[in-house]
Amino acid sequence: TPDQRLKLTMFVIGRELRSDAITVHAFIQNRLGTEWIDAGRDEALGRKLEDLVLTRARELRAAATAETVN
Repeated sequence: TPDQRLKLTMFVIGRELRSDAITVHAFIQNRLGTEWIDAGRDEALGRKLEDLVLTRARELRAAATAETVN
């Protein structure tokens, strides 16, 4: 939305495609007049983004593996 902005911080902790190998923090700010006010972290969004990143990484690894086998 135009009155909201998002900052993402992503930490890749390891090379394994496991849930503890990546951490995403999503910070939200809302506009009040001309100022931006911190609304805190959206932990649910952070977890959803972690899952999306891991899912896509697994898809890429599976495709790369399939290419080397054929």
